[in-house]
Amino acid sequence: MKEIELASLLVSRVCHDLISPVGALSNGVEVLADENDPVMRDHAIALIAKSAEGAAAKLKLCRLAYGSMGSAGDQVSLSDARDALEGFLKDSKTRLDWRAPALLLPKDTVKLALNLAMAAMDTIPRGGVLRVSADERPDGVALVAACEGPMSRVTDELKLALAGEYQLSELDGRRVQPFFTGLVARDLGGAVDLGEDGAAITLSAFVPVKASEAAAA
Repeated sequence: MKEIELASLLVSRVCHDLISPVGALSNGVEVLADENDPVMRDHAIALIAKSAEGAAAKLKLCRLAYGSMGSAGDQVSLSDARDALEGFLKDSKTRLDWRAPALLLPKDTVKLALNLAMAAMDTIPRGGVLRVSADERPDGVALVAACEGPMSRVTDELKLALAGEYQLSELDGRRVQPFFTGLVARDLGGAVDLGEDGAAITLSAFVPVKASEAAAA
């Protein structure tokens, strides 16, 4: 796999997610610059504030889900992932039901937890409930992102992307996130399991303890 091509697709996905709030932010600034009506100016300020908050929330989520998490140490708290998801889902039709403890986990395990949640959200386009849980065991960490909502569905594209069945040339902005999710899971020694029970859809992965970590413990 050509890492630069995958990186380019992920950047395109991030840019796509940011177009709406940044565009609204720009529109609000234009209105504020040209408008003298106090009511309209108050409306523009409110639009700017809401758009800036939305852009910041999406950037925070993308940084944790795709990036190296800056100068953070080798481990990150799952609370950071919860905060990022809460900000991202604010004012959305999806409610977050966070059931994971504030575990301190390796960065890539937290990255996988977030990507599982993001991939799961794509199965409920009309909104619903997103439940995220994590269970630390002696042999590894079990991660689960479960969704339920009206018009929930699992597409063949999602299944193929999670399983890594696409060639890099077949990926686009829609497929790259679940593809990346499966890639991270396999790199950690696991895989993404997808389950369906009526309207309930579950994405889960188990991250085994590496031999070096087990020896250190």
